[in-house]
Amino acid sequence: NLGPHLWKMTNPDSGTPFSLTLDTRKKISACIENSSRLLPGTIEGRILDVLVRPGQAHAVDWISMLVYVGPTLLIEAFVTKDCSSQAVEAFISLLTVVSISLKWSIYPEDIDRIDQCAKNWHSFAWSILDHNLYTANLHYIQHIASMIRVIGPPRAYSARSAERTIGLTSKRIKSKSAVGRNASNELYQLAACRDIMNSGQIIESNMMQDKGTNPQTVLTRMSRFINEYINLNLGYYLEKYWKQQEGVETVNIDTNIIVGTQYYSQGNLFGSAIHVSSIEARISNFVQLSIPFDINAKRPNLPKDLQWGTFYGEIVMFFAHTYKMYFLPDGLERLLVFVRLYSNVSLNEAGIPFGSQSHGSMQGKLYVTDAQNIEGLCGYIQSGSMEGQHYYVMTDLIPNDISELGDVTFL
Repeated sequence: NLGPHLWKMTNPDSGTPFSLTLDTRKKISACIENSSRLLPGTIEGRILDVLVRPGQAHAVDWISMLVYVGPTLLIEAFVTKDCSSQAVEAFISLLTVVSISLKWSIYPEDIDRIDQCAKNWHSFAWSILDHNLYTANLHYIQHIASMIRVIGPPRAYSARSAERTIGLTSKRIKSKSAVGRNASNELYQLAACRDIMNSGQIIESNMMQDKGTNPQTVLTRMSRFINEYINLNLGYYLEKYWKQQEGVETVNIDTNIIVGTQYYSQGNLFGSAIHVSSIEARISNFVQLSIPFDINAKRPNLPKDLQWGTFYGEIVMFFAHTYKMYFLPDGLERLLVFVRLYSNVSLNEAGIPFGSQSHGSMQGKLYVTDAQNIEGLCGYIQSGSMEGQHYYVMTDLIPNDISELGDVTFL
């Protein structure tokens, strides 16, 4: 676990290029505390424990600190204090190694990237850092790529997933004379409870399945009419969607829609602004999306040229709509999302998006797109030096992973 060692390097008296003033470290802690309710539940670990109560922090907390605070608030602090570009790039390389290594699926190009980033970090650390700071764990970073090539992603064989099971089981073991038998019985009981839970059948009538390859489900569906959402001008945006899909100038759309309260896809449960649960402790409707946009949209004399871009926004609602077509008796049904896309989003030195809009913002552009374009849940981390700005961090964040940041003015 590199987290504790790297955090010590930010001490004012560490003597490293990454040392920060005590005020800066306190400001980072304050930003995380202010952002704690703006992070989705899919982000594992209690980041605040690392900064406020490091003695009580677990390994997963330190890992989350590196993945989410490292490329945002720490990089911001290094740049603000005029840390050398070489040091900043080396730190980003190290964070990239950590983030990619945490993926469940790692491809050959990922391994090559890990290898190159590890070399960049090692070259800097060996020549700049005092050798007593270059610990064995930092040295092992060089060998992660080779290890993954041989035995696969570390997440598949690490003890991380067993920590909570061990903690749960150890609390249930009461016997002092027959510990093994007691532990065995408790494990059998937990397995039996899980088997009963898995045997339950989900009510099909309450779910709406997408017909694509990615399992998608809208929960608690309700029949509604488009004019019930006239305050959102849903009819206009839905008509615009079908015009773009079918390449026609005019469409006659059915006014019936099926609205869902939540959307399940790729292991994530997404919420919406119009159906907010009173018991939700974390936000669940701020997302990253991949949406095609026309780079020639502002040049009407040129032909349409679509390319995919990364966008950020808040989900207003999920719904399904069927477009009636004469050659399709049942029409063309799509599972859609109505979203408020953020504008004026920029990237920092680590390629992490940030902007002035935060949760509940009424600015941005309303847009209808396919639900399958949602990439994942996101959260907000308040900036420490840019007033009114927030970083937009997606679960399993990786530095410099956005190839093309979208512009809502081209949609």
